[in-house]
Amino acid sequence: RHHISADSLVLDAPGPLAEDRVRRFFRDLPSTVWRAKGFLSIDGATLLVQHVPGQTELSPMPPRDHHYLVYVGQDLDKAELEATLKNCADGDY
Repeated sequence: RHHISADSLVLDAPGPLAEDRVRRFFRDLPSTVWRAKGFLSIDGATLLVQHVPGQTELSPMPPRDHHYLVYVGQDLDKAELEATLKNCADGDY
């Protein structure tokens, strides 16, 4: 039997974000990210984000003060994920 080790990483999410940039961000995640889930401020609303490669679901949620993403995968690059999401918020993505 082979066991694959998984890493998890929780990052605070900037905001507000634009939906088109968010969808591009998730589409372009590296293959080392197997799943991402959390709360983002998108176009002025709080949304629950659930992502697996090839599928990203955005569901409206009540407003909240803290927005974050939890990543699950292998050999996750914290600096790269933080920088890419920050660029998404800054409009550079």
